[in-house]
Amino acid sequence: MNLLYKPSIGSGRLLVGAGPYLGHGTGGTWESDEPVVIGDIIYGDHGDVHFSTDALDGGGGNSYLYGKPLDYGVNILIGYEFSNRISAQFDIPVGLANLIPEYSDGTRRDGSFKNLGLGITLGYKL
Repeated sequence: MNLLYKPSIGSGRLLVGAGPYLGHGTGGTWESDEPVVIGDIIYGDHGDVHFSTDALDGGGGNSYLYGKPLDYGVNILIGYEFSNRISAQFDIPVGLANLIPEYSDGTRRDGSFKNLGLGITLGYKL
């Protein structure tokens, strides 16, 4: 959900907005040109991506633990709505949640892991 400011500029409208976002990781797959080696573990060249709050949840096989499933942050957008009802915009979701999972004793690795994205949208207003 974004709050938009749409001042008239030229023959159209500038789009400037921001708002919160909420996301939940459900899974996926990964693929690499070469086998992936992390420490002394060889993951192969493809497998499943999973999300967990427990850092020791390896998922088995070629499963890769991406991070905690719940993500939240702020979405920023800027774009332009042309007079012919066509619009173009850039979205930048900035994650605020640290996605590094914790170990069962409540500790976690040092540092942080946060999502940052870029989206491009072309639209037509009916």
